[in-house]
Amino acid sequence: MFAIDFDGTVADMGSAKAAWIEGEMGLRLNPWECDRTSCIARIGEDAYFRMIAEVNTVETSRRLRPIEGALAALPKLAARGRVEIVTARKGDEVGWAEDWLRHHGVGDSISALHSAHGTSKIELALRRGLTWLVDDDARHLDDVERNELRQIHLRVGRPDAQARGGGAARPFPATSWSDVLRRMGL
Repeated sequence: MFAIDFDGTVADMGSAKAAWIEGEMGLRLNPWECDRTSCIARIGEDAYFRMIAEVNTVETSRRLRPIEGALAALPKLAARGRVEIVTARKGDEVGWAEDWLRHHGVGDSISALHSAHGTSKIELALRRGLTWLVDDDARHLDDVERNELRQIHLRVGRPDAQARGGGAARPFPATSWSDVLRRMGL
């Protein structure tokens, strides 16, 4: 009953992106500023897609650190219902995420992995009968009230994350996985 994003929500792809941006562009960004929505506004679309081509590799995927609290949260969620990874990754990249989850000991907590490439994560979660969507990128969430899908905008480390949303028709803000679990009443 839980749709969970992978990059930036379970695995720290933001730090890999931030390191590339600093090395290639001399610009320092926080990992939470490296989701597509925030990052394109800072470095431009061309640089963003060049970064993705260079950073989004099997080697980088294997080295990603877990987002603090994610590895403890996934089994807790699995004890309450289905946990499905809903990722923007496509093709082989989905398998890299699956390998990462197994390597970090939480593969058994995940019922399925889905690529949302070509559809929205919200629509995919709704088709799968999931009731929660947790994502770090606002573009995968919306401000439309959907009683059957509650949304959490996870922004680990972002000091102003509490300012975004939280009403009946907005994604709940969260700054940590313990905050996510609290929002879910767990």
